[in-house]
Amino acid sequence: MNRLNFIYCFGFACIVLLLSGCSSRAVIVNQQIPKGPPPHAPAHGYRLKNQHGLEMRYDAHLGVYIILNYPKHYYWDGKYYRKGKNQWESSKDINKKWKGIAKQKLPKGLQST
Repeated sequence: MNRLNFIYCFGFACIVLLLSGCSSRAVIVNQQIPKGPPPHAPAHGYRLKNQHGLEMRYDAHLGVYIILNYPKHYYWDGKYYRKGKNQWESSKDINKKWKGIAKQKLPKGLQST
């Protein structure tokens, strides 16, 4: 009987060791730029690089990212915004297809500027 108990205990220990080595990985399928800084980061001044390689800094007062080295250019929720000569413009790509946008459709923080 003693030998049988040893075999059961040894088998149980092997199973526990095997299961403890299992791990899972999260796979990011569609990585998007977050709307704001992560909860653990200080909001104002949080920096981010987007898929176009642009450096952005989160402005808590405006509630949007300011695109560094692009004066009067902003980013929020998948769209770029810029202040044109007479109106605001919006685009999904910073390099093309800019269209005029009504002030009411801007992110709230930009509506007051």
